Amino acid sequence: MKTDIYIKLQKKFGGQWIASSRDGKIVYASGKAVDQLFKKLKEKKISSQKTVIGFVEKYGQISAYFSLSI
Repeated sequence: MKTDIYIKLQKKFGGQWIASSRDGKIVYASGKAVDQLFKKLKEKKISSQKTVIGFVEKYGQISAYFSLSI
């Protein structure tokens, strides 16, 4: 997904889960919770396997992720 597309997604869907096309240009459904997202996909009769599902960070938010191995 290109950065400029992701910024547009952040401005519109920040803080939500989305189901989109592989290139991120089409958003099929969105929701604050994953359950809402799957419910909307089911209502629209869109297979979740044919979408890319992910969480969109809020615009301007900086997040750091790390893993601890014990």
